[in-house]
Amino acid sequence: MRYATVSVKSMLQFHTTNLDVLYYLELALTEAITNVIKHSYKNIDGFPIKLDVVIDSKSIQIDVIDFAPPYSLPLDKDFEFSPYDVEALPEGGMGIHLMKECLDELSFENGDGFNKLSLKKLF
Repeated sequence: MRYATVSVKSMLQFHTTNLDVLYYLELALTEAITNVIKHSYKNIDGFPIKLDVVIDSKSIQIDVIDFAPPYSLPLDKDFEFSPYDVEALPEGGMGIHLMKECLDELSFENGDGFNKLSLKKLF
């Protein structure tokens, strides 16, 4: 996972020097890949994760693609909690919330034999 985020960050440094963009994109990508490993592949080694990266003059989009059985990802689910009540923090969904806070666009789709989470960050 670390190689993937470092590679993407290296590519992106040729297009922006905005440290906030670099930081938030790396954080969101790390979360996305971690979720695929943990939830799609159940922490079992040897399964592929494909990253498609498109960089233009205003944005970067990274598609994180896995080949696990299709699943749903509720991106529109509201995430509400009080940061002052640690005992009431939700058990799940924090990763999606984190990615949504870091990115300008987040979308998900399934196809024939794949699941794709698209991360988009504007420069």
